[in-house]
Amino acid sequence: MKNNLNEEYLRIAYFFSFFIFILVIEQYTCILHLQR
Repeated sequence: MKNNLNEEYLRIAYFFSFFIFILVIEQYTCILHLQR
């Protein structure tokens, strides 16, 4: 049971970090487009 919960947390953390990574990339490209 504890191992299953740990896997669930890992999956959520992985998805959350991926989501933040995409947000940062979009923000960065938006800033680059504004600078031109």
